[in-house]
Amino acid sequence: RAVKDGRTCERAAGRTKREPCTGRQLQVHDGWTGLHAVPLIVHWIAPITDGVGCFPEGISRDSDMSVGFVVFTAMAVVQPRRGVEILLDSEKHFGCGVVRVNHGDRMCWRVRKLEHLRDRIIPFFDSHQLKTRKRQEFESLRKVVRWMAEDRHLTSDGLELIRRVVE
Repeated sequence: RAVKDGRTCERAAGRTKREPCTGRQLQVHDGWTGLHAVPLIVHWIAPITDGVGCFPEGISRDSDMSVGFVVFTAMAVVQPRRGVEILLDSEKHFGCGVVRVNHGDRMCWRVRKLEHLRDRIIPFFDSHQLKTRKRQEFESLRKVVRWMAEDRHLTSDGLELIRRVVE
């Protein structure tokens, strides 16, 4: 059941899973435990990401790094300013990222922190699969994030492995 202040939702099936919640709820019947509330953002974010999202990755020179390069990973969704509410709901639901002006009247929700990508974004898109070419971008991001979590980007061999996936 949803808590009115929008901070948490509880899942059915006799177990409680706490997760961020926006307050806008959809009643879903899962066939086993009956009706329960699911944040609407869960149903919006994958199709919107398929349309206007991206998973940018890159490697840039940085003499301060031990291997002379830094690896960048992110997930981003862009909307016109009038659609900023979906971005703010996404930021609130996942509990990560930032919503900023992108260009002109466009706004962007961007997640860059490795732990947030690994622990929140990737598991979400594993269970809510993308349908377009964005799926391939996501698969690439998943590999790079996994390798970075294993510190492979800190070695020349690992950096070369990442470079082949990114380019």
